[in-house]
Amino acid sequence: MKKGREILLTIVILSLLFVWVPKVYGGPATHFQVIVPSTAKIGVPFNITIKALDANGLIDAGYTGTVNLTVNSSVGLTISASTPALPYTFVAADAGVKTFQITLSGSNISTPWNTATITAQDTGTPSINGISSGFQVTGGVPDHFKIDLSSTNITAGDSITFTVTVQDANNNTVGDYNQTVIFTSSDPQAVFSPSTYTFIPADNGIHTFVNGVTLKTAGSQTITVSDSSVSSTSATITVGFSTLHHFNITASTLTPTAGATFDITVTAVDEYNNTITNYLGTVHFATTDPNTSVSLPPDSSLPGGTNTFVGGVILCTAGPQTIYVEDTSNSLIKGSLTLNVQPEPLASCSFQFDPIGPQTRGNPFSVTIKVVDSFGNVNQSFSGIGFNADLTSSAGTVTPSTVGPFLNGVWSGNITLDTASNTMTITASDPGLTVGNGTSNTFTVSDPDPASFVFDPIPDQSIGNPFQITVKAVDGSGRIVASWSGNVKLFVSTSGGTVTPNI
Repeated sequence: MKKGREILLTIVILSLLFVWVPKVYGGPATHFQVIVPSTAKIGVPFNITIKALDANGLIDAGYTGTVNLTVNSSVGLTISASTPALPYTFVAADAGVKTFQITLSGSNISTPWNTATITAQDTGTPSINGISSGFQVTGGVPDHFKIDLSSTNITAGDSITFTVTVQDANNNTVGDYNQTVIFTSSDPQAVFSPSTYTFIPADNGIHTFVNGVTLKTAGSQTITVSDSSVSSTSATITVGFSTLHHFNITASTLTPTAGATFDITVTAVDEYNNTITNYLGTVHFATTDPNTSVSLPPDSSLPGGTNTFVGGVILCTAGPQTIYVEDTSNSLIKGSLTLNVQPEPLASCSFQFDPIGPQTRGNPFSVTIKVVDSFGNVNQSFSGIGFNADLTSSAGTVTPSTVGPFLNGVWSGNITLDTASNTMTITASDPGLTVGNGTSNTFTVSDPDPASFVFDPIPDQSIGNPFQITVKAVDGSGRIVASWSGNVKLFVSTSGGTVTPNI
C-alpha cells in the first residue's frame, strides 16, 4: 500500500508540472492596429504591420476579411506598390496579423518633410478600420538639384544669390540629404563662396547661398551643382560687359621679322577682358622701337569695340619691343603688347666692321666684324663651326685671310697688314656665299718708324703765355705712325728765344 501511495503522489506532481495554458484569442475584429516606422522615403519600400483586433484589443486570429490601405490625402502621397498586393484577403495562416512591404509615391512635394498616416479598412465592413500614428516622409533617392537664381541678367563682376533644392525623380524634396556638393560654372572666371558645401539636417534638403557666385565673363553662362553621383545645371544667366578698363592687343605673330609687316588687333575691354561693344573713342599708337623706318597705324576708332589693322605695323629693331595703345581722351586707359623682333634672314644680311683707326704696317690690331641686316640688327644665327669670313685688303695682304668661327653673329680678333696705305680698307666675304660682303671704313696704315714730325698749324701767340700745340710722327709718305711713342725736343727759330718745356 505504501508503495502505491507513492506512485499516485508522483503522478499528481507531474500532472501539476505539465499544466497546458491555452492561447487566448479575441472575438470578432472591430478595428485594425496599423504599425508603421517613424520615417520613410518616397519610392523606397518599407514594412507596415496590420493586426485585426476585437473590442478588447485582442487579436482576432480567425479574421479572413479583405483589407485595403490608403495614405492620408493631405500630404499628396499614394501607395504605388505593395507586397502582398492590395486589397488583401487575410487567410487562416495569418492568424489576424499581416506584414506588408509598401512603397509610397508622390511628385512636386516641396516641403522637405511630410507627416503621413496610413489607414487600413475592411472593404466589406468599412467600420472595421484603423489609422497609424503619424510618421515622417521625405523625398526618395536624390535624382537632381533644383537651382533657383536671384537674377538671370547681370553685369560682369556682379554676384547673385542661388538656392539649391535636392529632389528625387518626382521632384520631391529629399529632406534628409547630407552629402557634399561642388559648384562649377561655364564661366572660367566664376568665383563661388563657398566653393563646396555639405548639407546639414537643419537644411532639410534646401540651402540658399547669398551672393554665392560672382560671374565675370560676358555672354550666356550657367552654374552647375554636383555631388559624387548627381549633377544639375542652372538656367542660363546673361552676363553683360562692365565699364571700359583697358585695351587688349594681339598680333598675328609675336616674333615679327624686322622690316616685315604684320597684323595687330586692338580691343576695348572691361577689367574682366570682355569686349566693350559700344566703345566710341579713338586710340593712338606708339612703340619703344626707335628706328625711323617703324610704321604704326594712325589714330583710329574701334567699331564694335575692336579693330584689326592688317599689315598695319612694321618694327625694325631686333629684340623686345613694345607697342602701346591709349585712348586719346583719357591717357589712363591704355594697353600694351611686347614682341620679340627677329633680324632679317641671313640672305638679307652682310658683314659690318666696327670703325678702324690709324694702324701700323706689320703690327697686329684688333677688329670686330658683325653679321647685320639692313637695319643694323646682328643676326645671331651666324654662329659656330664653319661660320667664317674671308678677308682681303685694298693694298697688300691681310693675315689671317680667314677668320672665325663667329659666335652669335660676331667675331673679334687681331689681324696684320703688310702694306702702308693712306686709303686702306678691308673686305669680309662669306665662303658660303649666303651673307653679303662688307667693307670697313677707310683708314691709314703707316710704316713702323717715323721719318719726320709735323705740327698742326699754330696761330700767332704772345710771349710768356702758354698755348697748345699738336705734334705728329709721320712716315715718309706723311702717314701718322700710330704705333710710335717717344720724346721729341723742341726748338724755336727766333735767335735767343726758348720754349718751355723743350722735351
